[in-house]
Amino acid sequence: MKKNILIFVFSIILLMTFKTTIYAFHATTATDGDVFFAIKNDKSLWFFETVNHNENTYSEPIQIMEDVSGISMRMYPYLSVIKEDDSLWLIQKEDIYTPIKIMEHVAQVSNGGTHTLIVTKDNELWGYGWNEFGQLGLSEEYYDTPQKLMRHVRQAAAGENHSIILKTDGSVWTFGENSKGQLGHTKNTNQIPTKIMENAMSVFAGAASGYALSTEQQLYFWGSLSGNLIGGNQIFHFEPEPITEAVRTVITPHEFSLLVRSDSSLWLYGNSPQTEAVTFPGGHSVFAPLKIADNINSVSGWCNDANQMLALKEDGSLYVLSFANAKHNETPYTFIPVLNNVKQVTQAPVAPWYFTDSKSYVAFKMFLFCVTVGIIL
Repeated sequence: MKKNILIFVFSIILLMTFKTTIYAFHATTATDGDVFFAIKNDKSLWFFETVNHNENTYSEPIQIMEDVSGISMRMYPYLSVIKEDDSLWLIQKEDIYTPIKIMEHVAQVSNGGTHTLIVTKDNELWGYGWNEFGQLGLSEEYYDTPQKLMRHVRQAAAGENHSIILKTDGSVWTFGENSKGQLGHTKNTNQIPTKIMENAMSVFAGAASGYALSTEQQLYFWGSLSGNLIGGNQIFHFEPEPITEAVRTVITPHEFSLLVRSDSSLWLYGNSPQTEAVTFPGGHSVFAPLKIADNINSVSGWCNDANQMLALKEDGSLYVLSFANAKHNETPYTFIPVLNNVKQVTQAPVAPWYFTDSKSYVAFKMFLFCVTVGIIL
């Protein structure tokens, strides 16, 4: 009897913490392919996906929407879309042709691993989704609809479970999970927006890291060592550190960084500024830093076992940048042309499954609870 009671208590604790496991599934790349979205110069939104990773083949792009000005995606099945009339829409994997309207008067949107940040035309910050780590800076765990968070905001960048905010005065603020230094400070104020630097012009978020580009084009980094440009033995960096100059944008898909410099050159960096071998999932290795291409406008991606990102050239041509067949001392990458006349891109791996609302999450908890009780009895 005592043993059954202990098992029952343990099961309750397990169920109460199950959402963390769900998040882990959410953050895991699926094996059934990458999905890609692109806005063309005529403001039409296009969709295509990987057919075969090993052969670098992709489906024929299809148009799914018109009058689109901006997109953001981290983990499929959700894509946030800003239309020309400044309205924000949500596209779901189940029906990509039937978007759901979220709100109006939107200037910018950033999708994190479990939450979405929205900047309005009048510089207000709104957000919705999960808030377990304080990534929305609110009190409840989940919000189905956008909530007003801050004022005087120029840009927002959402990480896996943290938020990076650039205010109109050039100051950078963070809140959310800080287990790996992704907030850029050591204060015990995870749910409270905390200023970490000034004189910034743009911000970027990795899964557990942050970047800020200063008004002098100096790139600052903080957070997890995985996939950054800082050397040394320190694993986590709890304050912004300058790392390189003349930067336009940076992404941290996996154990490396892809950086577009001001001269439109694209570079691969590993875990230090020194030349070293970068090993991709699956065992492929290349040397870094490595100049990959010129005339690059932007890059987008979230690396998985296929090692595929998107590269948009300055002439509007869109390529899949694939490291799938990279070998040590051989050509480490391949550019596969997929679309022309492109304005903006986003790409993310398919999430295997996770809960999109609080009701289904609670229902699944109750189901597990009943199964556990049944096993015990």
